[in-house]
Amino acid sequence: MGQKTLAVFFFVALMISVTANYGNAAPLQGGLLGTYYNGEASWNDPVFSRIESQIHFNWVYVSPDPGVGTQEPTATYPSLSWWSARWTGWIDIPSTGEYQFGFFSDDGAWLYIDENLEFDHGGRRHDEWIWWSDPIQLDQGLHSLRVDYFDWITLAYIDFHWRLPDGTEEIVPYNAFYQVPEPATLSLLALGGLAMIRRRRK
Repeated sequence: MGQKTLAVFFFVALMISVTANYGNAAPLQGGLLGTYYNGEASWNDPVFSRIESQIHFNWVYVSPDPGVGTQEPTATYPSLSWWSARWTGWIDIPSTGEYQFGFFSDDGAWLYIDENLEFDHGGRRHDEWIWWSDPIQLDQGLHSLRVDYFDWITLAYIDFHWRLPDGTEEIVPYNAFYQVPEPATLSLLALGGLAMIRRRRK
């Protein structure tokens, strides 16, 4: 690859870096980053992470992974688990308007949008219907999203719903979730490339 080609490549990378820091960066991939932890409502002991398309799970009496939250069974509770999960990424709001978000979960969950706690659905619980947040005014486009969840002892399930401005209710679909570029990673790529070009010119 010639020096001119390298220069063009790293210039483009630098422009992407600037966009990621100061503009609307294009998403790298769909889905949310799900991280799983040991402990009830505890997010200090991560076990593993993976990209997940939706928050739509029914683990029943089994934890997401053998290394997460499993306890010795007893006669009363044949399957015991204390564990937590956190999903992070971006949610794509299709049009400006009022939205409501809902949880159907066992046990508690919390919703953060743009780093604000918008729905506190915490506590040990066994939902038999969807619980909805108050209406939230949101602009069209990407908003940062975080959902925290925990399971205590037995059943474990969570569905994350939304109610659109036109009244449509559904589990938030996979194509509404995104991961975006890390600005620091892109900046290092661009600056490292420019430094390499300068060394070759000397």
